[in-house]
Amino acid sequence: MCALDEAWPSQLVECTDHIECVALSLDGQLACLGSAGGEILVVDVDSGRVAARLDGHAGGTLALCATHDGRLVSGGEDSFVRLHSLEALGEVGRLRFECAAGIHCPTGTWVSAVAAHPSRSRIVAAAGRTAIVADLDGGAFGGDGNAPAGSVCVLGPLARTIDCLAFLPDGTISSCGYGGVTLFRETCAGGAAEAAGADGAPRYEAVARFAKTYHDGVDGATLGYKGWLLSLAPAPTGDWLACGCSDNTVRLWRMANGQDFKCGGYSSKVSCVVWDSTGRYCATSGSNQATLWDCSGRGPAGSAPLACVGQKAAVSAIAFHPAGRYFASGSIDGVIKVYDTCTFEVGDLRAGRPHVCHALASASVAAVMNGGGGGGSVEHLVWSTRGVLIAACALGRCTALRCAV
Repeated sequence: MCALDEAWPSQLVECTDHIECVALSLDGQLACLGSAGGEILVVDVDSGRVAARLDGHAGGTLALCATHDGRLVSGGEDSFVRLHSLEALGEVGRLRFECAAGIHCPTGTWVSAVAAHPSRSRIVAAAGRTAIVADLDGGAFGGDGNAPAGSVCVLGPLARTIDCLAFLPDGTISSCGYGGVTLFRETCAGGAAEAAGADGAPRYEAVARFAKTYHDGVDGATLGYKGWLLSLAPAPTGDWLACGCSDNTVRLWRMANGQDFKCGGYSSKVSCVVWDSTGRYCATSGSNQATLWDCSGRGPAGSAPLACVGQKAAVSAIAFHPAGRYFASGSIDGVIKVYDTCTFEVGDLRAGRPHVCHALASASVAAVMNGGGGGGSVEHLVWSTRGVLIAACALGRCTALRCAV
């Protein structure tokens, strides 16, 4: 066993309200915390010092993502997508979703999901059944939020609400909610290297349904599924796409042909899905253990999963070390455990026994998180490239641990 030690001298960083979302800067130096109170805290990962408190979104900041070139994008209940500089530590542009999408909602539009392109200055944001794609340096983000005509690409409206968004490594956009996953692929008219129209806006089109899928889903879904998809994670290799489901299962799609794998055995809904850096292991919540599926070779079919055991309460957050191999889970009772996925007891698929991995290190952050009261559930876990494991709880508090692995 090795120890999980406190990484910050002050132990704790506090937001004014519940922490809705967490994002790390590309270099792993800054952790950004979006709160239900609207503010965005920018925290130095090594010291725990609050570098800035950004205004964020009136009503609540709901989504954050860091871009490949060191900026931060946020969405919230005020109908804006906001662009922030992590160097100047301030807002540098904004985009009013309703104006960009050409829609009007009398009660306001909540921008609930944002994602950044892996290698270009481009983002996608979703509100309700519609998503918009914009280049960060293409004129869409101005001081007043009113995007010039033709500066954004509108996707949808889809048949159902978009709950999750993600870019695949090749720039394809994936979205999910009830009824399946819809994919949007960049179009290159006339063989142009940049997929954009004459006005400079990005251009995307929905990918047709694969010939064979496990379920039909709803109209328009590329990868159909009759039910609600709660979480979405493309593999870093682009070979797989994983979703946690409301029916206590995980769906894995092979992107080459749309082949669908149903992974069961969970006792509750699967709200967390993450991949290791190699794209081999897909880790999932869904009980008081985290389950890892081996997607190498022929995929998870016919292979025993790896069960990371030891939590006494339901797993509520999971994260891989950036270098792979090591994995962390956090539970609703404030316990964090770290595992070495290369060391486990071999199971037997024929006997229905998974491989079993026991914790390498364990720590309870409940007392720090809840101040002696309730609400110490670990809601978010992120592992920075600097080796610091950051945990955020339901009460707007955040702490960090360092594990010598």
